[in-house]
Formats: sequence, structure tokens, C-alpha cells
Amino acid sequence: MKKIIASFLMITLISGLFSTAYANMIGTYSSEEINSISLILSARKKITYNVVVTKQNYTVSVSSCKLYRQNGSKGEFVCNMPNGIPGSTNGDMLTACDISEYITSAGTYYVRATIKAGNSSIPARSNTCTFD
Repeated sequence: MKKIIASFLMITLISGLFSTAYANMIGTYSSEEINSISLILSARKKITYNVVVTKQNYTVSVSSCKLYRQNGSKGEFVCNMPNGIPGSTNGDMLTACDISEYITSAGTYYVRATIKAGNSSIPARSNTCTFD
């Protein structure tokens, strides 16, 4: 009986660790001003910004946006990219911008950006996407 209980507890703990690790990979962040942020890099070489704020009067902007190429377990900085969010965006925001001019060679890429809303400035990372 003790082995069954110990096995059950071990499985529960391991499941909790995996679900936490998976949740961290999704890339959702929050603060008092920002409910969630997600950056999605697509096979069409577009980055989609999805920002949900707590109050619709907050202005949303990108203070930093950088492209990286995956090199083993490390990321190699490729370039800075312009703000993908229109300057006067207030409230929740969903927009995509073409970054094909920055992805000029084959490899696995991802984007890191810092999103600002209200007094919050939240770093976010996209998924990786491989281009041939």
C-alpha cells in the first residue's frame, strides 16, 4: 500500500513539474497593467504580437525588438527590428508584421521583445521557427 501511495505522489509531482515547464514555454506574461503577452513567429516570416491589458486606456508599445538565430542551446543576435506596433495603440492589441527582410539565411530563429503598457515593461520571447 505504501508503494502505491509513494508512486502516486511521485507521478503527481512529476506531472506538476512538466506542466509548469510547458506553461513557461508558452510565453505568457502578466503584470498589474498587462494581463498577457504572446509573440508568435510564423513560417511565413511574420511576428504576431498579442497583448491584453487590464485597462483599455493604456498605450501599448514595443521598446525593444530583436531577432536571434538558434545556435545549439544558445541564441546568436542577428539584428534589431523596428517597433511592430502602431504608435498610438491603446488597449488590447493584436497585430502582425513581416520580418522576412531580416531572416536572410536558413536556420532556426526566435524574437525577443520588450512590451510597454502603463508603468510596466515586460520582456517576452517568441516560439522558435526553422527556415530553409
